[in-house]
Amino acid sequence: MPRAQVYITQNNYKRIQSIVDAKKEDGADRTEANVSSVAAMLLDIGLRVYEFQQKKELEEGTDGGERGNDNSIVNSIEFNKILMENILKTSYASTILLQMIGNIDEVKGTESFRYDNVKKRIREKTDDELLKIFGID
Repeated sequence: MPRAQVYITQNNYKRIQSIVDAKKEDGADRTEANVSSVAAMLLDIGLRVYEFQQKKELEEGTDGGERGNDNSIVNSIEFNKILMENILKTSYASTILLQMIGNIDEVKGTESFRYDNVKKRIREKTDDELLKIFGID
């Protein structure tokens, strides 16, 4: 895997470290919850968003310019909301799966690992985070 050295602000480093700490608290191990893996994940997400926006701008440019300007902010917010929702779902699902693997002998008798309960917990955590970020459901 290629290596790239990137300088970031102290504030961004603290934000990445808080994500790492949250993943560790949720049961992730050192190989999945570290600054390098979290930074790589955020870079990947950022590149996807950037490429999507570039593609969208290119498509809007070929449509005649001003046609999409009124909806572009709304579409961007909606896209970001969907993107964040899926990221959070994936993150919480991964955490729960890691917890299950760590307790494999106890999974069979644990009520909280039943599929319906797991699905409900993922949905609740996702909704809570979306409410914090966007202030809407």
